[in-house]
Amino acid sequence: MRLPISSRCLVPAACLMLAACSTDIENLAATYTEPPDPAKVLASLKDVATSAKLKEPVEMSAPIKAPASSAMPWIICLRSGATEASRRLTYSVFYSSNQYKSSRLSVIIEGCDGQSYSPLQ
Repeated sequence: MRLPISSRCLVPAACLMLAACSTDIENLAATYTEPPDPAKVLASLKDVATSAKLKEPVEMSAPIKAPASSAMPWIICLRSGATEASRRLTYSVFYSSNQYKSSRLSVIIEGCDGQSYSPLQ
């Protein structure tokens, strides 16, 4: 019994898609970057706080691993500790090792709302 042409085309296409989903463990290990050192990225954190117009005291989280959907591997969360309302408005500052990449208002998936904060020195 011969399969119809459309079925014969699906099998190789399915194999190609599955091969594209495989992972290369060596490449995954090579893409790991160290978390940012808060002492070394302090200037960029202060710049973000200034551009975001965060009122004193500015608070920061420890570096956290970014979600898998993020292009950058590490986040440090920033917020103003001036009022209860300002504590709910957080910024995500993205790093690759100690290199600042970008910043923006945090989104839920980044988990900034569940972090412990300390004063930005």
